[in-house]
Amino acid sequence: MFSDLAIEFASDKSKQSSGISKTEDFSEDIKVTTVKILSQKVAEELGKPKGEYISFESKRNENIFDFQNIADLITENLSKLIGNLSRTTLVVGIGNTEVTPDALGPKTSSKIFATRHLDTMSLQQFGLGKIKPVAAISPGVLGQTGIELFEIVRSVSASVKPDLIIFIDALAANEVSRLGSCVQISNTGLCPGSGVGNKRAELSYETLGIPCITIGVPTVANAALFIKSNEIEADACRYIVTPREIDRIIETASTVLSNAINRSLQPYVDRELLSLIV
Repeated sequence: MFSDLAIEFASDKSKQSSGISKTEDFSEDIKVTTVKILSQKVAEELGKPKGEYISFESKRNENIFDFQNIADLITENLSKLIGNLSRTTLVVGIGNTEVTPDALGPKTSSKIFATRHLDTMSLQQFGLGKIKPVAAISPGVLGQTGIELFEIVRSVSASVKPDLIIFIDALAANEVSRLGSCVQISNTGLCPGSGVGNKRAELSYETLGIPCITIGVPTVANAALFIKSNEIEADACRYIVTPREIDRIIETASTVLSNAINRSLQPYVDRELLSLIV
């Protein structure tokens, strides 16, 4: 299993190459790390696309979504990545609702304030004239639909014509302590399933022609990374581990992430009103 987290795959590389940079900051008990892959050479060496990766990590290895300021931190940094791109946005929740550690994307997308179908007159009647068009989908996984995620996103994008796509996905980590205690956002797109050895077609600006942002939370790690018993070591790579409280992590994470996405996409709407809408 390969890590999806820049703080894991770039920690040593940032000390060896000028093609990658890493900066750290702290907000109360949350560590904010920004990794920028600057050169194509480093990107190829790491097997990760060029771009910016911002992670938020609990210093005490606790559920990061229990921290009161996490939604504000995500909103602030996500808004910077979005910039002026979000005239029309497509939010895509990636994952399988039948598998709890993989349900983050669908759970979060179900709480997105979808507005593309609302007409201007209706919005003005509710004092929401400055709302931006947002569409949200949860397309399932290949095993459920028989359709590659890339094909679905490309087809929907051809109809919706978004200026920005935001993907939400569960991630894989190399450090068990980071499961549920870390959030990563990036402007690089993603390769679904790459962290668990089931890599699918890349979803990025290069393949879709649309700027892409990805938001993820590590929910699984490879059992082989920490199982030391010789009897099962050879077989351990077949298994993944997830926290026993994964149900609560997914539920709280989906609420916090959807809140941050809604606030970032609709900066002119009252925050309390947004929390009531979804």
